[in-house]
Amino acid sequence: MTKESRQLIRCSSIQKGMQDQCKYAGTPAIIVKTQLCDVGCLWCDSQYTWHARSVDKTDTLANQNGKWTVYTADDLCLQILQTIELEELAKPHVVFTGGEPCLYDLQYITKTMHQQGFTTQIETSGTKAIMCHESTWITLSPKIGMPSGLQVHTSALRRANEIMMVIGKQIDLDKLLQLLDTVDVSGKEVYLTPQSRSLKATDLCIDACASYGFKLALKTNHMIGL
Repeated sequence: MTKESRQLIRCSSIQKGMQDQCKYAGTPAIIVKTQLCDVGCLWCDSQYTWHARSVDKTDTLANQNGKWTVYTADDLCLQILQTIELEELAKPHVVFTGGEPCLYDLQYITKTMHQQGFTTQIETSGTKAIMCHESTWITLSPKIGMPSGLQVHTSALRRANEIMMVIGKQIDLDKLLQLLDTVDVSGKEVYLTPQSRSLKATDLCIDACASYGFKLALKTNHMIGL
């Protein structure tokens, strides 16, 4: 085993799901949820991934909120491949989310997935360096002004294939526009998603999409009850 294949990755769950936003919306996928996140989004629906308490550690993956286990990168690849085989996906698409998946170096895992002929995607806050295969699709959801005070990396913005911003109020849109002025994002689609499915936030997103050429991203999984 190489150094890259032996690195340790904390994992919360590996399950079949449906990618629900942006380019890959509606795509059946294997969702790999990593454990740990230090951003502190106030609206986060996966706060159980923020910490890795020893009392919640399991020897085998439980796929239960709050439980987590540790894999080597090589073993995590095997777990993903076994899940793909079990679920019989015709066109395997593997999504790494969290938590903050970019707390980990995902180069070995994403390279292995692409060698198998699969597609990969990472959902990240952009507050960490992105380490992955060159063909991995990066969905960057910039977290600006969070309690952690972490900044979005310019290198992450440049690497991103698409940008998706959660919008609750006008100040969120203003922060996004200011961020986009710091780097050339030509060729990247920018999506706005209403926070908590608020009607007021939805109207704000629709108006902003019309004004700035952005696109609206709705969480289809919530809409159909997945």
